Amino acid sequence: MMIFFAAVGSRRAKAAASMAGVRNLLIAYGQGDSVFKLNSDLLSDPGANVLVDSGAFSIWNRGGSIKLSDYMAFAHRLRQESTCGLRFVNLDVIPGEAGRRPTPEETRRAADTGWSNFMSMRAEGLPVLHVYHQHEHPSWLERLAAESDYIGISPANDVSVEERERWLDRVYSVIGTRVRTHGFGVTVTSLLSRYPFYSVDSTTWCVGAKYGNVLKFLEAERQVVQVQPSSVRKLMRELHKDLVPFSRSVDYRYQLGAASMLRMEGYVTRLWEARGVRWDAAFDGASELEGIFG
Repeated sequence: MMIFFAAVGSRRAKAAASMAGVRNLLIAYGQGDSVFKLNSDLLSDPGANVLVDSGAFSIWNRGGSIKLSDYMAFAHRLRQESTCGLRFVNLDVIPGEAGRRPTPEETRRAADTGWSNFMSMRAEGLPVLHVYHQHEHPSWLERLAAESDYIGISPANDVSVEERERWLDRVYSVIGTRVRTHGFGVTVTSLLSRYPFYSVDSTTWCVGAKYGNVLKFLEAERQVVQVQPSSVRKLMRELHKDLVPFSRSVDYRYQLGAASMLRMEGYVTRLWEARGVRWDAAFDGASELEGIFG
């Protein structure tokens, strides 16, 4: 399994991720050219992988929109300039309005338009990742799995972990390991241990650092925890580190968070390999599954 690190949009986050050895990034088109320039080293690294999201949801929340033609023109230009593994998330159409759950009709229309965008990007020869969202009709999942060997799975943010788990149970009962899946915003270790994601993305590695927290992966408990500032001294004694850089430097906390997520990535990968599941495919290539799920 691969974790794509999101929120690498500042020089401090970039430096910490680089120090930790991060080589898989998620960058949003909507963030602007400056973020791509900041990460030009990985874009030109044949051993790195970059997943480009449209950023449509964030822009929709601000009342804006993205033109498909502009997004595709950018994708073509970036492909010409890059040598890393590269894929583009389809330009989603966000149903309804911010602040309320969309109606079934709004969800249907958005799914129809999103599929049309997917077909347009494929027709342009772009390596595109289409996304199946919770609350969409299950027929879209079957259709997508028949069309692509690598698909996005997006659980809803407005439901509990238990409800997301029940939905993911239904998703994987349909697709099994016929296709590779990317889980958007899925970094709960219990979910990663339950479902054979090929990849996921996360901002978890850095979100708590600005508040003095640090991320720690506890392999025995099979979970990632946010260590609160009140527990700093105990943690640092365990790590045999000097308290000063931890307590005063967000950069150091970023680096520890990135390292913890990489440890979790390794743990989950080994877990699925022990169960007989190993994806033998380049990020931007066709998939081939070794082993049998379950």
